[in-house]
Amino acid sequence: MSNYAYVENGEIKRLEDNLPENWNNISNFYHAKDNNEFINLHGWYKIISNIPEYDSKLKYIESYEYEIFDDHIVKTANFVDIAQPSTEELRTQFMKMIRDRRNKLLSDSDWTQVLDIQNIKSDEWKNSWVIYRQELRDFPEYCISLEIVDDLDSLPWPIVPV
Repeated sequence: MSNYAYVENGEIKRLEDNLPENWNNISNFYHAKDNNEFINLHGWYKIISNIPEYDSKLKYIESYEYEIFDDHIVKTANFVDIAQPSTEELRTQFMKMIRDRRNKLLSDSDWTQVLDIQNIKSDEWKNSWVIYRQELRDFPEYCISLEIVDDLDSLPWPIVPV
């Protein structure tokens, strides 16, 4: 972030974070940072930023503009809006995330369907997993009418059997 600008013939020639240590045979020039009149006399101006707070998810800064005054420069920003996805695109992304999570949960429970496991477990245990897996398969359909959320954990997912 530039704090100082060197101006020559009404045009900004350099932007710097700090004043130079030496300038035009003046040693320790940077110590004059609090003396606007002195640094202005040598072509240097403090930059005052006039950039409002903004949501970087909605806008970005495309460029800066500088306006030169008698004893300072004002820096402003040119913002560009970031295109936001349509409701339909958000819904598509939301449903994809749900299906991806559902598919992982189904995959994580595939072991319950192996014949060796099925042969040693009770009917109640087998039934609970059949129901759970069916609820997972049906879950995306249930979510179609839900409000879109960022946190998938906040959705009422089927409960894993014990």
